Amino acid sequence: MLGSRDDSAVRVVGDVGERTRRETDSNNGDDGPTGPWKELIKHDLKLSAHRNVYTGALLFNLCSFVLPALYSTLSKLWVANFDSSMVVTTDSYTYIGVVAEVLNEGLPRAAYLVIGDHSSRSFRERLQLTHTLILFQSTLGLIMSFAFLGGASTFAKGFVPVEVRNASLTYIRIAAFSAFSSAIEYAVSTSTRALDRPDVPLIISSTKFAINIILDLIIISKFHVGGVTPTVNVQAGIQLACNLSSAFAGLVYFVYATSLKKTSAARGDPADVSLKPSFAALKTLFKPGFIFF
Repeated sequence: MLGSRDDSAVRVVGDVGERTRRETDSNNGDDGPTGPWKELIKHDLKLSAHRNVYTGALLFNLCSFVLPALYSTLSKLWVANFDSSMVVTTDSYTYIGVVAEVLNEGLPRAAYLVIGDHSSRSFRERLQLTHTLILFQSTLGLIMSFAFLGGASTFAKGFVPVEVRNASLTYIRIAAFSAFSSAIEYAVSTSTRALDRPDVPLIISSTKFAINIILDLIIISKFHVGGVTPTVNVQAGIQLACNLSSAFAGLVYFVYATSLKKTSAARGDPADVSLKPSFAALKTLFKPGFIFF
């Protein structure tokens, strides 16, 4: 009887060892060309325009980054056509954007870690975090814009050549509110990417690019309509109007697609969580985002 028990123990240990070896081989990728991870790679690298596939999401994000860069180059060329001495003034937009980037490198950087956490948070919880992030960043951006507006002369002394400094003050005051539009746009873009919605940043970039190109062609390009005198301040006003309109267009589209639409994910989520911004959600974002300030 003792021998029988020993034999059964050996058989059990042998079976466990065999299963362990099979699982190890499977995890090491020795399950042949039909393994699930290889099928997943084929699916991800499949050419597709859908955002759920890697190539589709890559296309969405590339277009989102390329279009603003293309417009920035075109706008400088058009300003050079009617006043080449003021081209350097257009860099004020860039400098204000760099300073505003301090805000954008804060809490939005935590979006991928916190809002992108779909394994431990429901969609409505992630959506509440998104709404909180957008509201908080917009408020900070508006405060910074008023700071630029009040300190336009000081800003000009630091970033604009003395030859065109006085003529650039109006441009800087207009460009000051680009910090507000940038804060909204960046918060919406990063949080919606974390929600697997790269179509929202593409909507923002496409809207901005299309409206900017149309208005610039009509008003400040070589082919502008008669009776209009293009100036660098007009170009700044057009750019600011387009930045604000595209940021709010992306925000409205995002709210409609995720919350108001009848088939939206928020309506189908059984979790009983409010979508309104909250202080508790801000604290959740602040802990991992504080290190980026």
